[in-house]
Order: sequence, then C-alpha cells, then structure tokens
Amino acid sequence: MRFLNKLYANIFGYFWLPCPVCGKHFGGHEHVNTVPLINVENRAMGVCSHECGKKAQILNDANVHRWAYRI
Repeated sequence: MRFLNKLYANIFGYFWLPCPVCGKHFGGHEHVNTVPLINVENRAMGVCSHECGKKAQILNDANVHRWAYRI
C-alpha cells in the first residue's frame, strides 16, 4: 500500500521523505495538520501522523530553551 502512496507522490510532485519522529516515509499529499517538529536550526519539519504530531509537541516543549530567547 505504501508503494501506491510513493507512486502518487512521485507522479504529482509531492515530497517523499522519512518522518523526523518515527522514521517512516510519508508523502506531501498525506501531510495532515499536525504540530511540526522544530529542529536545531529552528526550522519546522512536517511529521507523518497525529501520533507523531503529539510526540513532536512533547519534543518541542522539552527543547523550548534552545529557541525561545533567540533574537
């Protein structure tokens, strides 16, 4: 089944990348409204599902000190 999602992403120009939280690949067409993971460069990275969105929020809250006071 993931093969069809990958094929769809490739045909229509969506990204196909691993989730930064769980490592499973997902496509841009599957991207849901979840909390993004903020990386060390203060850039938001999309995650694959609502469950990973919850984990991303926990990780963001744990690392709030690294970007909260950045000017």
